[in-house]
Amino acid sequence: MVNDSYEVLERTFDLLPKNCIKVTVGDFNAQIGKEAPFRPTIGHGSLHNTSNDNGMKLIDFSMAKNLIISSTYFPRKNIHKQTWTSPDGKTKSQIDHVVIDKRYQTCIKNFRTYSCADGDSDHYLVFAKFVLTLSINWRNKKQFNKAVKLDGDK
Repeated sequence: MVNDSYEVLERTFDLLPKNCIKVTVGDFNAQIGKEAPFRPTIGHGSLHNTSNDNGMKLIDFSMAKNLIISSTYFPRKNIHKQTWTSPDGKTKSQIDHVVIDKRYQTCIKNFRTYSCADGDSDHYLVFAKFVLTLSINWRNKKQFNKAVKLDGDK
């Protein structure tokens, strides 16, 4: 079931044009750890120390597609990293993630969760602040004085 989901996700990513900004947000049931070998793809701000099987699948997918798991990049209190609580309230986990193109990782300015959201769910509200700055190519906009000055002109 999980492998099928990643196959569909991979096919969808392959169909997207290269110039699209790819952002994926979802409940991956993936606990992402703080393993050093995966450091370019994951950050220091994960709730968990080691990744589970689903976490490894998400890391492998992210590495293959040149993505980062931006929900692990922001240092927060553990209460603001938790995205899920068990029905008995004893187990808390970070299993919902925001994944983005590595090229656009600086566009994610903030990530945290809110447990006070109204709703009948065991998941917390996930908040990610995304800021995209567009620039104009000024190189071709410069105007030059094309008038030719002759020797007799003053």
